[in-house]
Amino acid sequence: MLDEEASAIQPFIMVELTRLWQRISVRLAVSAMLAAMPTPFVFSVEISPSKYQGGATNNVPNQAQGAPSIFRSPFKWIFGSGHSEAMKRVNAPPNFKVDLTAEPQTFQPGAEAVLKARMTVVNQGKEKYILEFNTAQRYDFIVRRQDGSEVYRASANKAYSQQVSSTVVNRNEKLVYEEDLFAETNQTLNLPPGEYKLIGQITAQVPISVEATFQVSP
Repeated sequence: MLDEEASAIQPFIMVELTRLWQRISVRLAVSAMLAAMPTPFVFSVEISPSKYQGGATNNVPNQAQGAPSIFRSPFKWIFGSGHSEAMKRVNAPPNFKVDLTAEPQTFQPGAEAVLKARMTVVNQGKEKYILEFNTAQRYDFIVRRQDGSEVYRASANKAYSQQVSSTVVNRNEKLVYEEDLFAETNQTLNLPPGEYKLIGQITAQVPISVEATFQVSP
C-alpha cells in the first residue's frame, strides 16, 4: 500500500521540482547576462555615488550589496522583492544614511518666523568617499508645494566662489548641515496653509538629496 502511494505522488514531486529548477535556471541566466554587461548598466537602485577611495586599487565596491542573493535570501532572489518608501525619498550612496528634519513640523507663518532645517549624512560603509564640488557651495535647502512648484531656496541671492574642491567622508563620519529658512525674508506671509515638501541637497558634482514634509498652519 505504501509503495502504491509513493508511486502515485512521485510524478507530482518531479513536476514541482522541474518547475523550481526552471525558475532558478532563468534567474541564473539573467544574472549571467547582467554580469557580462558593461559597468554603466549594472545598477540595483537609483543612487548618487560619490568618488570611492578604497585603497591602492581604488576598486569600486559592490553597490548592490543590499540586494538579495541566492545564498542570503533564496526566496527573495528567486521571486523578487519590492522597493521601500525610503528608497523613493533618498538619493544617496548605498552605505550612506541621510536624514532631514524640519522644526517645527507645523509651521506658523509670521514676520519673524523661521523654519529650522537640519540634514545629516553618515558614511556607514567600510571605506571613505570623496564628495567633489564645482563651487564653494556645499548644501542647499529647497521648499516646494505638493505640486512641485518651488517657493523658497536657501541659496537664492547668495554668491559662492567658483573653486573646485572636495570633502572626504571617512568611515562612520557624520556631516551636519543646518540653516534657518525664511530668516532673511518675510516670504512666509505668502505661504497658504497646507503640506509642503522640504528638500535637502548636498550640491556635489553628483548630488545627494533627501526629502521631508511639514505643515503650514493658517
